[in-house]
Amino acid sequence: MAPSLPRVVHSAWRALRRLTLRTARPEPRRDDPSLFGSLVDRREAWLHAHLPPDVARYQCNIISKAGQKELAARLGLPVATTYRTDVPLAEALAYVEERGLEQVVVKPNLSHSGIGCKALVARDGGYLDLKRGAHGSLAQHRRDMLRAYEPLGRDDAWIVEELLLPVDGSLRAIDDFKLYCLGGRVELIVHKRAVEGGTDNSIYTRDWRPVNVGMDDRKTLVYEAPLNGRRLVEFAEWAAGKLFYPFIRVDVYDTSRGIVLGEFTPGPGRRYRLNEEWNAIFVQRWHEAAEALIEGLRSGAITPLGPPPDGGAASGIDVARAQKSPTATAQSDA
Repeated sequence: MAPSLPRVVHSAWRALRRLTLRTARPEPRRDDPSLFGSLVDRREAWLHAHLPPDVARYQCNIISKAGQKELAARLGLPVATTYRTDVPLAEALAYVEERGLEQVVVKPNLSHSGIGCKALVARDGGYLDLKRGAHGSLAQHRRDMLRAYEPLGRDDAWIVEELLLPVDGSLRAIDDFKLYCLGGRVELIVHKRAVEGGTDNSIYTRDWRPVNVGMDDRKTLVYEAPLNGRRLVEFAEWAAGKLFYPFIRVDVYDTSRGIVLGEFTPGPGRRYRLNEEWNAIFVQRWHEAAEALIEGLRSGAITPLGPPPDGGAASGIDVARAQKSPTATAQSDA
């Protein structure tokens, strides 16, 4: 079953609009320290300037999906169950077929913006992609995934994992909450949800008030704050406080089995898209967070998370700033 005509037209319109906006918008100076995006782009140099080399390397290497799963397990943060990791796409889809998995996510180990990712549900002799509405065989989905992913020029390394469902357990693409944390404090929330023909975003302050920060050149959709909004913020702040980053984005899902970590994102794609007001706020908060981290390191109040000895259990966790695990908090509140 092919995507509906309205979906195809809407997707084409969105793609043309993105291209038009890129052409019309001047390219930012990425070496300009007055831009939040520039500060974020220099994160590796900043980490190496303030941390021992092995700790800096460990904190820098949180980009791949597999590496983030290991970090989440070390911190005790719930994530989607992984079935296979770092395997070629052909092997990943063969695993889905051989095991007869009826609900599953297949995605690249290193990608961005959901490129190459499929949320597949067995239906009518094939698989429906909940993200984009396309239905077809695994072979057809494979062609679609490669067509989207190959232009990135990255390794043929893929992950097969659990399909997370919304709080109500309905069979639809789950909403994605992206929480922008500076100094371990949520300053901004982007609520990304699937709509006909693609996705749309709602943007909020930390207390779930709609706000325009310049990331989108159109009016964003506004939805009610999720019932677990407070816990989403607490979860993200707990997770962000474990890393020695002035800024980190924590992506989370509100699922039928509780709040689950999606990933850590040190360099979000729209970091140069903030308007003047919010860019100034983020730049100020970044410097304040950086100074607090450096002072905490100097005084001994902060022990940055380093590589686990011999690949063992968690060590070097920031005990001084540690809080009760968000999963433990959820259980105690239940």
